[in-house]
Amino acid sequence: MNTSKPVRVKGWIADSYVLEPFPSVIQGMEEKFVLKIHPEGGTYIFDLIEERVTQKKLEAFENRFEDPLLREMEYTNRYQDRLFDGAKIVFETLRKPSLTGNLKRVQHDQELIGKFVEAVGHIQILKGGNAFLSVHLIDEAAMSYEDLDPFK
Repeated sequence: MNTSKPVRVKGWIADSYVLEPFPSVIQGMEEKFVLKIHPEGGTYIFDLIEERVTQKKLEAFENRFEDPLLREMEYTNRYQDRLFDGAKIVFETLRKPSLTGNLKRVQHDQELIGKFVEAVGHIQILKGGNAFLSVHLIDEAAMSYEDLDPFK
């Protein structure tokens, strides 16, 4: 399994902090950009992401001495992964993600709610051994299942 391959998720935007970052509640912590998506294809995508995250964690733990950022990595369940929020897939990043196509015209995060998109990012493993999904690109996407729109 190629765990460095990008994660691509199609779905409807449920929450968006990609134009204005999510404010940090902890003083001194960086603000982050957050995107939450209701996935199009059902629950199989959750299992697929969890499988890829488990494999990526094992690879990171095995190779931790080769990467100075992960040298002190612990493989514990002390810190919870930040992958899902109920039925939503969560992407987050410190760098502003790129919007493509007509999404470039959007001025406020609220305008993105309900849009059908494809988010492209990567699985990231932190020093504490927990994982999150970064997002780099948010692109308009064609719907496969018109009847599944949770915003209708």
